[in-house]
Amino acid sequence: MKFLAASAILAFGTMATVSATPAVESATATAEAVAAKPKAVVAEPMKDLGIVPKGNKAKVEFVIRNEGTAPLSITEVRPACGCTVANFDKTIAPGAEGKVRASLDTTNLYGANSKTITVYTNDAANPSIVLTIKSDVKPYINAVPGYARFNVVRLEKEGSITQTLWSEDGEDFKILSAEVPAPFMKATFREAKEDEKDENGKGRQWLVELHLAPDAPVGALTKHLVITTDHPKQKTVKIPVSGFVRPVLAVSPPTANFRKIAQEETKRTNLLVRNFATENIKVTGVTSSLKSLKAYLVSVEEGRRYRVNLEMAPEMPKGPFTGTLTIKTDSPKVPELEVEVKGNVI
Repeated sequence: MKFLAASAILAFGTMATVSATPAVESATATAEAVAAKPKAVVAEPMKDLGIVPKGNKAKVEFVIRNEGTAPLSITEVRPACGCTVANFDKTIAPGAEGKVRASLDTTNLYGANSKTITVYTNDAANPSIVLTIKSDVKPYINAVPGYARFNVVRLEKEGSITQTLWSEDGEDFKILSAEVPAPFMKATFREAKEDEKDENGKGRQWLVELHLAPDAPVGALTKHLVITTDHPKQKTVKIPVSGFVRPVLAVSPPTANFRKIAQEETKRTNLLVRNFATENIKVTGVTSSLKSLKAYLVSVEEGRRYRVNLEMAPEMPKGPFTGTLTIKTDSPKVPELEVEVKGNVI
């Protein structure tokens, strides 16, 4: 009997030991999983590009190492103004390297600059990493005035702005082409004559004329005039183009919106007609396609500003309505203007 009891105890102990082994292994694996963490390390968080020719796009590459034991995730990369992030490695395995690839646009930069890129990761100890791009932007080719700002009225004379270019480092160069930012613009270029040169310039100088067509559409002007050269250190010169093409006549607000009108009420509103042309333009009359809408013309400043008073009569039927207000002038440029009228009688 004693022998049987001892055998049973030994067997039970052996089973207990065997059954406990998987539990110990599971606990160990869980502890290791909890301990596994990513660790983001950037060996070179600041890149100094030195002198960069103005107008160039300098490419930059940052290396991020994962010195942790779990995958490192890059959740977002946020560049400062002037920088563009081309792409980045979203997941970096333990012991591996990933890259953040960016470019620096120097079109609107000058002199010493410092731009940052913020990288967001799942590394709890280092959730955001600031990368810095330093540069010293210098134009090897100088342009005066260096910008083209138009403020013109449509259908008046052609707008024209001239740029004078020369090499700051004394290197001789030629202009190969001048690309305009819009189809209603054109650019011409030629070597400057002696009496056309800028007194502060050096060596051979070039003139680039940017022309804006009289019939350019109304609206803001943006983007750049891109000049291509054969200068060995600066192939392109970007001239920012800005300004506005104003209409000959403008109506404010552009739509006569009565919104919601109670059927029994008389609703009134008004429009202002402004003349931006050089010459005076007389508004001669106003007509409406809606029978219930009466329009009265008032001269605020003869030839320059007029007010159109509108009155919606109570007999207008219920429901939404639309119509057209026609404003007539004595100008061959803009003999008439059409203004939308809308609202809803409730």
